[in-house]
Amino acid sequence: MTVEVAPCPACGQPLAIQAYLPTDARVVCANERCGATLRIATRRPLRYEHVPTPQTFTAASRPESYG
Repeated sequence: MTVEVAPCPACGQPLAIQAYLPTDARVVCANERCGATLRIATRRPLRYEHVPTPQTFTAASRPESYG
């Protein structure tokens, strides 16, 4: 299986992903101190974009908020 590596835009740590993850998939930085949510922006070359935390909230991500 092919692995691609690119640095996290928030902390600079190299992050490896499998080739089967599509563009626009969301991943989380493996650095415990960073933990940024990232979106795969392009595959060739591999590039991540930081996703602001409020954009990660959906109805499914916070089920306790259902009245």
